[in-house]
Amino acid sequence: MSARQLKRIIGVDFGTSTSVVCYKDYPVEGPADPGQPKYVQFELRLSSTPTLVYIDEQGHKCFGHEAERGARQLLRVPVEG
Repeated sequence: MSARQLKRIIGVDFGTSTSVVCYKDYPVEGPADPGQPKYVQFELRLSSTPTLVYIDEQGHKCFGHEAERGARQLLRVPVEG
């Protein structure tokens, strides 16, 4: 018995303030599963992440929550909450 082969479709919604990524697996052969796509979970198991990219003084690139923290530290903006 062979393992079932799947193909993965990924969808990205780059919003102006937050971004969301979903994926759905489909069998290579046969009918598509009508089920709902699954959300990619980011930091703290959230399904969205800030639409931010930050490059620090050493040239390290980060995105999302990590980029938000880096930018806040650079600008000395307190973290909300």
